[in-house]
Formats: sequence, C-alpha cells, structure tokens
Amino acid sequence: MSENENDFLINPEDVDGDSNLGKSNFIQPNIEVELSVKKRKQCRDIVCEINRYGMSQRQLVYLIYLLSLNLENRDLMVYITSKIGEERNKVPLTSNDTESNKSKIILDLE
Repeated sequence: MSENENDFLINPEDVDGDSNLGKSNFIQPNIEVELSVKKRKQCRDIVCEINRYGMSQRQLVYLIYLLSLNLENRDLMVYITSKIGEERNKVPLTSNDTESNKSKIILDLE
C-alpha cells in the first residue's frame, strides 16, 4: 500500500466551483495514468463485457474480491479483501443472488 492510502481521493476544497460538495471526498475520475492508453482501454472493455453479462452489485463486489486475490502485492491484496469483508453486507442481495444452490440431478435409468 502507498504511504497515503487516500492518494486516489480528491479533497472537495481543492475543486473550484460546486459548493454543494460539503466535506466528503469523491473518487478521482482517472487514477491510472501510467498504463498505456491501449491497456486502459482493454480494462474498460473488460468492465463493459462484465456489465453486458448482467451482474448484481453484490456479484460485482465478490468479483472484485476474487480479482484482488490475484494481486502480487500482498499488502494491497490484504487491504482490498479486508475492506470488502467489512463493507460487503452494505450491498444488498437481490433475489437472483439468493436462489437455491441445490443442484438438480437427472438420472438416466436406461
């Protein structure tokens, strides 16, 4: 993890204009400027494909968790997975998220 884990946040006091921002922080629109344009587009295309697949918000949280397990930077992986563990229950489950996990087995008795 970087020295300041809030490097990706913008302080609203640093932004000109909108006084309705209050004291809360918001996420900087493009935090990744070191990846090439081609690699960033590839990432956005993957996100678009996931969105086309139609995942619930809870599934997206779980997907982020699974992706974070692949990070080589252990500190970052632990940070992300712990935050997801702390916050995941704030993302509501849908009826599709909780459908039965029981498999139906069909036997061919011929």
